[in-house]
Amino acid sequence: MSIATHEYRDIDTTAPARTRTRSRDFSRPANGLVEYGHHSDGFSTAPHRSAVGTGHGFGVAVATALLSALVVCGLAGLWNMKTGALTDGPADTVVVQVQEGESLSDVAARVAPDLPVDQTVARILDLNAMSTASVAPGQSLITPATVAQ
Repeated sequence: MSIATHEYRDIDTTAPARTRTRSRDFSRPANGLVEYGHHSDGFSTAPHRSAVGTGHGFGVAVATALLSALVVCGLAGLWNMKTGALTDGPADTVVVQVQEGESLSDVAARVAPDLPVDQTVARILDLNAMSTASVAPGQSLITPATVAQ
């Protein structure tokens, strides 16, 4: 920390005091340049390390890029798991007709015999935007497709 020092002039008390005969001129100088007095801004004058030649180069850039890619892929995977984009079972769908006397569980067991019925029912409800599991004979439903059909 630097302490500013000021110069003090001795005041001659024997000389008569000057009186101002004209008013102060606040206009700009004729050449257009205004000169201000020097003052310290209080910035550090300590020597600093140069950014060139610090040993951080291509290797650090590659490592940073790989780490960033890993973080982005991890976040994308978490997002897919959260939103259910990665579902169990078949991703393709088919349209089936509800047969006489069938419930939604019966339709689920018929279209996806290898998957648990409750998961298939939930998927059919989601695909058809249904709030209840009630179905009527002849009703068309979008269902998960299986190879066995």
